[in-house]
Amino acid sequence: NIFIDPGMHIPAAKSTEVAIKANLNSGLNIGTASRPLYSLDSIHGYNVKDGTTKDENDTGITQFYTTSKNSVEVTEKGVDCASLFNASGQGLNLREGQGIWVSYADAKYETNKVGASAFDENKHQNQTAAFWGNADQKTTLSIVLNGVKIENKDITSIDQAVNYINTFTVANDSRPGTGVKAVKSKDGSGIEFVNDNSNGTTDNMKNIDLTVNQENTAGEIWTISNWNETDKKFGNYTSNKNNATTLWTATQVNNNGGTLQVTQGGEQNKKVITAHKYIYSSSAQDLPPMYNPDGGAAYVQGTVNGGNTTFPNTPEGNASKNYYEAVHNGALLNTNERTFHSTEDLRELLQRDARYGVDYDGSGSFAANDVNEAVKVVVNDSGAFSITNPNESSTSPNLTNNQGPLQFTAHNMNFNITSYTDSLGKVSTNDAFTKIFKGLDGVFPAGNQVKQSELLKLSSFSAGLEIYDSLGSKHTLEVQFVKQSTTQDGGNEWQMIIRVPEPAEINTTGEGPSNIVVGTARFNNDGSLSSY
Repeated sequence: NIFIDPGMHIPAAKSTEVAIKANLNSGLNIGTASRPLYSLDSIHGYNVKDGTTKDENDTGITQFYTTSKNSVEVTEKGVDCASLFNASGQGLNLREGQGIWVSYADAKYETNKVGASAFDENKHQNQTAAFWGNADQKTTLSIVLNGVKIENKDITSIDQAVNYINTFTVANDSRPGTGVKAVKSKDGSGIEFVNDNSNGTTDNMKNIDLTVNQENTAGEIWTISNWNETDKKFGNYTSNKNNATTLWTATQVNNNGGTLQVTQGGEQNKKVITAHKYIYSSSAQDLPPMYNPDGGAAYVQGTVNGGNTTFPNTPEGNASKNYYEAVHNGALLNTNERTFHSTEDLRELLQRDARYGVDYDGSGSFAANDVNEAVKVVVNDSGAFSITNPNESSTSPNLTNNQGPLQFTAHNMNFNITSYTDSLGKVSTNDAFTKIFKGLDGVFPAGNQVKQSELLKLSSFSAGLEIYDSLGSKHTLEVQFVKQSTTQDGGNEWQMIIRVPEPAEINTTGEGPSNIVVGTARFNNDGSLSSY
């Protein structure tokens, strides 16, 4: 028995030091030891909550906010995409050079947009029209479609031309495919090329890259004359194609007083880009700022000098410069690979391309009509990439016409997600990473709908340690470890968040909540501690 005299007291022993001995699972299967991705809004390099410029990829600063339930949460933090897990806790194991194709709409291109009529066999009179050949006069189909040469010198109808082009859609042992399907236009005068970008994993199977060779005569404008009633056939077929290579749509047909006047254009190639490839890099990426109508930096008007527009060398000026180039010059309407490292990189790249990098009207060149500026891509609180396509218009801060500032209207979208591989076959597909984003597949009309990927998780472990204050009262100190990145040498870096209950204070930096400190633990590829 222990006897304590009345009035006697034992001073409380307040906690002064704690220690954790732990094994952090960095493997490919973490089970339920996970947390959702840190949420990200639609504005790059800016924190809407406090109205300040912030780099979501800066691992040296961890931002916090207080929820309505008075809990403190991390906000606006991008993490290395190689450290991601699916909702079941299975690692995606993303490696250098792997990635996905994202198609935002079907790529479509139609020949004979100038509206020339189709040659009519039953119209026994002189005609100047789009001609695809017949039994009396064969034509030559000679095009290059997505890098594949398609040539046939015995074309006698548009149906034959369409069928022949479609034999190249799928690859075979001797050549790559095009991914493109051809259909006859309703009036039979031309062909519509369509690529829904749902097949293949290489560049040649995506988008539309069409060149009409100089040898091509099929589908060009011909003059057919001298109908012979006795022989029941025309006596003269003259191609109006000149010696220069022309696109079918570059042939201009003007109705002048009932007479078709034909002039030749000089364009040789048309590209319709609606799909982009997103490639992972183990190195941090530096995405330049871009003006965002959702918020952030205000648009800075450039100075026009000799036809060139210059902007101040400031974050706001550079953001405006990139916006200006994207909208005016189609700077994002190209097939360059998009390189990402973090979740914020990928989110921002997806949003920029949905807004400014898709040839929605199928013109084969950039136009203001291709802008779909109301699209937003965010990472929500559940850990999913979430896309909205509201039926809203936006006003350009710098583009005008005779009616005033240009209005950008919404576009219907159609997503198709596939894996990516390089043409040399040196990069393998990452089916686990692709599967995460397959939830975006399908028609996405402008409206109040939402599309989202499957949930993405981070490896996360926490521990609660009992500590005591100077009065002997018990409290809980929380320590959370979250895997942030995979180093190039195969090691890992973890973020630590250490919290004590308020009003206790352990943060003396002056940044962030006073009851929270953050840090990192980096491990070598053999699991040993590298730095802390």
